[in-house]
Amino acid sequence: MKHPKLYEINTVAWLYELSQKYGDRFSIGNVPSKEWDGLKESGFHYIWLMGIWKRSQEGRRYFQTDPRYRPLYDTVLPGWKEEDIIGSPYSVASYEPDPIMGDWQDLDRVLEELHKRNMKLVLDFVPNHTGPDHPWVKDHPEYYIQGSEDDFRRNPAAFFQAQHKGKAFFIAKG
Repeated sequence: MKHPKLYEINTVAWLYELSQKYGDRFSIGNVPSKEWDGLKESGFHYIWLMGIWKRSQEGRRYFQTDPRYRPLYDTVLPGWKEEDIIGSPYSVASYEPDPIMGDWQDLDRVLEELHKRNMKLVLDFVPNHTGPDHPWVKDHPEYYIQGSEDDFRRNPAAFFQAQHKGKAFFIAKG
């Protein structure tokens, strides 16, 4: 294929839109066939389910409590509530499907639906998109760019503190 077409889907937003459209709650595993057909008919060869991975709850709390984000929420989602803040798809707690979108079986169903249409699935794996509660932070802080305690004190917004074997690490935020 000389020029394949890729369609990136913000998965949680798409499922919300489908739920509004059909009046039912959807996971990735029960998306109506005609939605997959529509993507195929639009000429797409690859579907990228962006934000499929389990979101960091620590990252979610950060976005819920940091007052700097409230004006942004007011702009993009007037009338928002705390439960609307689900966290960032770029702050991953683990590389498994986020329960708000489905599970591994649901992901298998997506793959089946796409393959029926001769389409492919794209999922991303970006190691520096892990959240502060990802197991690597605790078990392997050496995987991350680190600063000193002085760096943390000078610019606390750029680092978070993690503990490993009784020692403090100051890990740069991505």
